[in-house]
Amino acid sequence: MDQVFKSALPILQKLKEAGFESYFVGGAVRDLLLDKPISDVDIATSASPEIVTKLFENVVPIGIEHGTVLVLLEDNKYEVTTFRMEGKYEDYRHPSSVLFVQDISKDLARRDFTINAMAMDENSKIIDPFNGQGDLQKGVIKTVGNPIERFEEDPLRMMRAVRFVSQLGFSLDEEAAKAILKLKPLLNNIAVERITMEFGKLLIQSNVKKGIELFGTLGLNQELPLFQDDEQILQTLKRKGTYPFKAGVTEFIAFIGYEIPNVTPNLWMKKWKLSKEAKQMAQNQINRLKLYDSGQPIELCIYELNPQEVEIFGNLLSRIKSSPQMEKVKVAYQNLPIKSRKELSINGNDLLSLFPTQSPGPWIEQLLKKIESQIVLGKVPNQKSEIKDWIRKWKLHESS
Repeated sequence: MDQVFKSALPILQKLKEAGFESYFVGGAVRDLLLDKPISDVDIATSASPEIVTKLFENVVPIGIEHGTVLVLLEDNKYEVTTFRMEGKYEDYRHPSSVLFVQDISKDLARRDFTINAMAMDENSKIIDPFNGQGDLQKGVIKTVGNPIERFEEDPLRMMRAVRFVSQLGFSLDEEAAKAILKLKPLLNNIAVERITMEFGKLLIQSNVKKGIELFGTLGLNQELPLFQDDEQILQTLKRKGTYPFKAGVTEFIAFIGYEIPNVTPNLWMKKWKLSKEAKQMAQNQINRLKLYDSGQPIELCIYELNPQEVEIFGNLLSRIKSSPQMEKVKVAYQNLPIKSRKELSINGNDLLSLFPTQSPGPWIEQLLKKIESQIVLGKVPNQKSEIKDWIRKWKLHESS
């Protein structure tokens, strides 16, 4: 048993000692069978949330009305959910009612895909009523039961199906594909924030090219803001979406904004309800790509970026140039004499003392920018005395 499961094993054992069934469920079981890294481990049990709360010392009732509590064990957090059946979905997301049950198979029957509808007990025995293991071996994404019903319950599952194709490199079950072609307009009932999150997960996966192709084949783009207004967005994505957008949606909108200038980060922010921070980060990347296109040295293009933003810039440049650029970008960043103005050995007050007859004004900012570029390009050492010497020479040159 993987160490991640072993760390959570005391929870299963304590529930069993108290007379209740309990299992590891969902994506963790799937990833174990696929021999993939496991992050979160979820637990399902026949014990009610009230009993779980009494059995464990540190519990947070994060969704107790739906049977879920968070059990804190040492430095880890585990969602523990009571076996349940769900009533009809009335808002395309939440069931109208939740009925706690004693049968793990009934609990697994409410889940989205067969590969996510498996459970494992404390002895590593797999409970698999819907042949999820068989579908893992076949490499197919298949719904639990009728795909029409599953997608009508929560239309976002249509995006999730494509995301799992992007994540695992699997194929989509034919009946599920037919259901998506029929029901995709239901995505218009889903909050765009949820779509943004799911689309972002699709973009970061290792098989993103396959996911994007399926996304277009199923016509899901026709139901999403901006995509439905401009076919060029999908075509551009298909043409150069050959490897993961590691920063997800932010990196994607920067790429689209560079390739299709009229589809701006500001538009994405409005239509997809992105944060101002995401918009600004994407616009900053576009500006720096344009700076690079204008012939500016790469050092100036990446100056004042943080390491994460440098990686995004490297990914974007690689995608746009259709050749690896990351090593070049990282080496340039590592060799920068300074990485932000905070590291500059001179400031505005120093400049005022150098030119006592000058009044404060925009000239200070302009001169600081000149100094920064000289230092970043390695033309002037980042030492106050050296900088002052350069300023005097520059001033003489400007006056002549």
